Amino acid sequence: MGSLIDEDLEAIWQNDKFNHFRENYRDTCGSCDLWVID
Repeated sequence: MGSLIDEDLEAIWQNDKFNHFRENYRDTCGSCDLWVID
Protein backbone atom coordinates (compact mmCIF):
# COMPACT_ATOMS: atom_id res chain seq x y z
CA MET A 1 0.00 0.00 0.00
CA GLY A 2 2.98 2.21 0.52
CA SER A 3 6.34 2.56 2.18
CA LEU A 4 7.23 5.19 4.76
CA ILE A 5 10.73 5.10 3.33
CA ASP A 6 9.43 6.43 0.01
CA GLU A 7 6.35 8.46 1.03
CA ASP A 8 4.98 10.29 4.05
CA LEU A 9 2.10 8.82 6.05
CA GLU A 10 -0.49 11.24 4.65
CA ALA A 11 0.36 10.28 1.06
CA ILE A 12 0.06 6.58 1.90
CA TRP A 13 -3.19 7.08 3.82
CA GLN A 14 -4.77 8.92 0.89
CA ASN A 15 -3.49 6.73 -1.97
CA ASP A 16 -5.79 4.68 -4.19
CA LYS A 17 -4.79 1.30 -2.74
CA PHE A 18 -5.51 2.35 0.84
CA ASN A 19 -8.79 4.02 -0.15
CA HIS A 20 -9.84 0.82 -1.93
CA PHE A 21 -8.98 -1.21 1.19
CA ARG A 22 -11.03 1.06 3.46
CA GLU A 23 -14.00 1.07 1.09
CA ASN A 24 -14.02 -2.74 0.79
CA TYR A 25 -12.88 -3.82 4.25
CA ARG A 26 -16.34 -4.76 5.53
CA ASP A 27 -17.17 -6.79 2.41
CA THR A 28 -13.92 -8.71 2.58
CA CYS A 29 -13.39 -9.09 6.33
CA GLY A 30 -16.87 -8.52 7.76
CA SER A 31 -17.42 -12.17 8.69
CA CYS A 32 -13.90 -12.81 10.00
CA ASP A 33 -13.65 -13.22 13.78
CA LEU A 34 -9.89 -12.65 13.92
CA TRP A 35 -10.07 -8.87 13.49
CA VAL A 36 -13.13 -6.90 14.51
CA ILE A 37 -13.67 -3.14 14.39
CA ASP A 38 -16.82 -1.92 16.10
